[in-house]
Order: sequence, then C-alpha cells, then structure tokens
Amino acid sequence: MKTSHHWNLWTAVIFVGGSLGLSSCREKPVSTGAKDSGGVEDTSTSEPDTGLNGGSSGTTDSNETDTADETDTVVNSTQTGSVDDTGKPVDCAEQTDAKDTGLSRSYRQSTCLYQEIGLGFSHGCGLLLNGKIVCWGEDTNGSVDDLPEGRFLDVSVNGYHSCAINVKDSLECWGYDGWGQATPPSQSGFVAVTAGGYHTCALHKNGTTYCWGIELDKGFGYGQVTETPSDSLSLVEAGGYHNCAIDLKGATVCWGRNDYGQSTAPAEKILSLSLLSEGTCGIKTDGELLCWGHAVGGGSVPKGGFVALGAGSFHACGIRKSGVLECWGDGSPSELIPPKGVYVSVDGGTYATCALRESGQAVCWGRNPSGLTTPP
Repeated sequence: MKTSHHWNLWTAVIFVGGSLGLSSCREKPVSTGAKDSGGVEDTSTSEPDTGLNGGSSGTTDSNETDTADETDTVVNSTQTGSVDDTGKPVDCAEQTDAKDTGLSRSYRQSTCLYQEIGLGFSHGCGLLLNGKIVCWGEDTNGSVDDLPEGRFLDVSVNGYHSCAINVKDSLECWGYDGWGQATPPSQSGFVAVTAGGYHTCALHKNGTTYCWGIELDKGFGYGQVTETPSDSLSLVEAGGYHNCAIDLKGATVCWGRNDYGQSTAPAEKILSLSLLSEGTCGIKTDGELLCWGHAVGGGSVPKGGFVALGAGSFHACGIRKSGVLECWGDGSPSELIPPKGVYVSVDGGTYATCALRESGQAVCWGRNPSGLTTPP
C-alpha cells in the first residue's frame, strides 16, 4: 500500500544510485496473450477478500513466519556492475548466502535495487533503478505475471492490483479489476498514482485528481470518475475505502467511508499522509505524528520527529531522522518489530511491511504468504 514516498505535485522523483549484477530478479515475462480484464465472472459479488474492511485477521498461512526473538539476521548479497545504454543499472545481484531465510527473525535483503516498493494483500511490486517493474508473491488475475513493459516513474500497490506511471506520463494498471480499479483513464500528464483497496486515484500535473474503481460513500462509482473535493490538490493518498489529500493551500481534505472517523480531517497542517484501512496518519510540520480514525489499534502512536511514513491495513511504520524504523498498530511481533538498520522509505501491506535502505535494497518482514516478504 502506498507509500514508499509521498506523492507531491511539486516534488520530482529521486533515483537512488548503485551498481547491479547478474539477475535472479523476475521482470516482465514474455506475453502469451491479451491482458486479463478482471477474470471474475460476477464482479458485483465475487472479489478476493483483502481484509480491508475489518480488524486484523487471525488467519495464517502455512508459509508464514509469525514469531520473533531478540536477534536480527539479514541475508546479504554480492553485487557487480551492469548498466544499459542509458547508463542505468539493469540487473540484480545473485544471492550468495545460502542461509535459510524462513527462520524466525531472519530477513531477506533483496538482490534487486529499488527506487520504490509497495505491498498489497498477497503480492508486492517494486520499481527498479532502471525504471522497470518487478513483482512477486501470489499471482491474482495477473498481479504478478502480467506486468507492463517499458520504463516507469511511479508505482503503487494495494489489494490485488497495481498501477504505475510510465515515462510518457500515462497510466498502466494490472491485476484484479473486478470493480474497474485497474482500468485507468487514457490521457497522459499524470505525476503520481495511489492504489486503494478496490479503487485508484492519480494526480494530474494541472492539479486535478482522477479516481476510478469501487463506489465509496462519496465521490466514486464503477469505472472512471473525476469527482473529488477539490481540483487543486498537491498530494493524494488512497486507503481501503477512503482517500485523503492536501490541497494547494496546505489544508487536509478527506472523503469516502467515515465510519471510524478516518475521513474527518484535522485542522492541523499536515505535510505527508499514509492511509490504513480504517484510519489515517500524517506527519505534522514539527515532525510529530497525528493519526485519526481506527489508526492506533492495540498500540500508541510514538512521539518524536519523523521524516517518512508508510501504513498497511492495520498497522503503520515511521522513519525517524536517524533512519530508524518504528511500527505500531494491530499485528503480531513479526509485523511490528522491524529489522535493525537505517532506512529511507517504508510501505505496509495487509500482513507485512517492506522498507528500502539507502543502497536501494529492500528488507521485508511480517507474515509471508506466497513469498510476500521475500522480494527478488
């Protein structure tokens, strides 16, 4: 779920430098047919259960790791240089450490280097340093195996679908499309995209926000809808069934489902946002966190200054100025105790979290259905 970094109309994409080597990382496979349009016979009643409309689920998977001890172990990789004709790295390093990463509190540090990473319910996707997209985890209606080709500037993941902005500033989406959430508008000129549980929003360079997908309490219907509270937004974030944004005057506006107060925006000035399924968190001008709705769960929101924020369905994580991660909300120790180290961005899914180091390597933790916490 969004965000690895926060989408701002006035902020350019930052590329993390690094060198890469021979890849075991899976990029876009050779296409064998037309893109799946949703693959659900009755989209009005049949959709995957993401747990986006309820509390933390106790359901586990036979492949999950859901325990913790006191020692963090990170499996590292060796990298060698390899660049394409643009001078950007194209490949990932080979995994050289044979240690079993399925052990408690042992984390896979990715062999790919990313500029951005995101998690949904059972799959994740990342934007490599060369602009290509890779995905991993469970393939649902093409969410992992039917990836777009070419180079991209931005990617967002939620539920069972993902959307990205290509180098022509156009949108491409893939995965489950039962509510039209993976059928984006056709025009170009987009500067940011954010995927919700069953809907998606994108910010145009003229400040207009486009949203499409499931009908929320306010503002959305099936397919393409452009109705939002303001035509002058600088940042927008999508959650389970609600959205929040910051307008050009710096005010926070939210819309959609509000049964837990998640769409009741505070008066305080917020610099960045990240949305849970039933709550919202933001970073204020002094670096302190402010959360509303069902955003705390079983734990309290930490105090002190933060510089980055990433929320999952029922938990959230923040990065302090030192690069140290802290997490809170509903979840097991494996979800709420991040690996030690220094990080620059973080993004949460339904049962897991991924964060990026300065090198561009990803570290993921939490429950591990279908390899969700083992990015390439």
